[in-house]
Amino acid sequence: MTPLRILALGTAAVTALLLVVGSHDAEFVVADLVVVALLVAGALVPNPRWAVPALLAGFAFALGVYVVAFGATVAEEEPSYALVAGVLTCLVAAALAVRRLAATPAPIAG
Repeated sequence: MTPLRILALGTAAVTALLLVVGSHDAEFVVADLVVVALLVAGALVPNPRWAVPALLAGFAFALGVYVVAFGATVAEEEPSYALVAGVLTCLVAAALAVRRLAATPAPIAG
């Protein structure tokens, strides 16, 4: 299993756990469910040529959700360090996915 798939499943598991525990605001429930679905779907795609773009989409969406949630906690109260960890994880994973896409040779038409 590649590091991107492991990061995706770990991030999805932590997000799902926090959803079950109920530490999320109500307005982020749907977005968090989409994050979990995208990351799990991307991690389970068997073909690496298709999995990397799917994982990039999942981590990019998760990054957006976590940044907005972090901004909401900063505006209301003390910043959430769990959200900072989520933002950094998604940022690193998205950068790894972009790097992997850049290193993959394009298919030759013909």
